Amino acid sequence: QVTHRVIQTTPSIPVAVLNASKTPGAAGKLAKQLRGRGVKIATVGNLNSSRPPGMLILYAPGYRSEAAALAHTLAAQRPAIQPIDPAAQAAAGSKIRLALVIA
Repeated sequence: QVTHRVIQTTPSIPVAVLNASKTPGAAGKLAKQLRGRGVKIATVGNLNSSRPPGMLILYAPGYRSEAAALAHTLAAQRPAIQPIDPAAQAAAGSKIRLALVIA
C-alpha cells in the first residue's frame, strides 16, 4: 500500500503584501508576481515601521502552516517566518491572517 503526502505549495488563504522598504511600488510588483504563482492577494500596502532588509512572512496564531506554504513559494528569496506583530497587523487589516513584508 502506497501513501502519498500532499505538500501544500501555496497558501490557501489570502495574503497581505506590505512594503516596508524605501522602494516605491515594491509591494505591488511582488503581489503581481505572487498572483502569477497562484497566490491570492488580499491587499497591498505600506508598513511604516523599520524592518531588517529582506522578506518576512508574518502569521496570526494557528496559521504557521500557511506561512510555511508561502515560504515554499518564495524559497529563492529565503524569507524569514515569525508571528505577526501589532504594527503589521494594523497595516494589513484586522482580518488578515498572513502578511508578507518586503524591506
